[in-house]
Amino acid sequence: HHHRDADALRRQYQAQLVELETLLDVEAIAQSASQSGQKSLYSLEDLEMVRSLWAEAIATLETIPQNSDLYGFARQTLPDYRAQLAAAEQQLQVEQDALAALNNAKQAAQLAVARERVSQTVEQWQFARVTWIVALQRLQQVSEGTLAALAAQPLQSQYQSAFDAVDQRVLKEQQAVHLMAQATQQAQVAQ
Repeated sequence: HHHRDADALRRQYQAQLVELETLLDVEAIAQSASQSGQKSLYSLEDLEMVRSLWAEAIATLETIPQNSDLYGFARQTLPDYRAQLAAAEQQLQVEQDALAALNNAKQAAQLAVARERVSQTVEQWQFARVTWIVALQRLQQVSEGTLAALAAQPLQSQYQSAFDAVDQRVLKEQQAVHLMAQATQQAQVAQ
């Protein structure tokens, strides 16, 4: 009879030990996620890891059964962890959107350079000019405070310089066309 009682107690304590170890694991995961999320500079991989850690902590807490002594703690903790997960997911989305805007700006700049190389007429130079305007506008869409914004800062002055050069070229081409038209008109008058 005592052997059965002792065996039942041993199983109960063993189950509680497993739950406590699970809880300690969850706390370690949450602490790691929290520390990783507080770095001042981070990569998309860091943000994805933080998101993954919060998701793992939540999933583990959700496995704690209702009859467990730790169930109350899990229910109290879950809202905070879900809020942390939502914040990590939001930050990840902001970074991904900023990176997409940066990539769009770079693509527009590449297209502008390609158009410059083949430009011979006023219209072609104007097309290159408009493409630089698009590249600059897309750089403006990169959210401040993101990693992509750090990469966009030096591009801003490069793109502006390239735009200014093309803008000057458009003016020169327009002046040349105007002067040519005047010369043609004067030649016709002279004849």
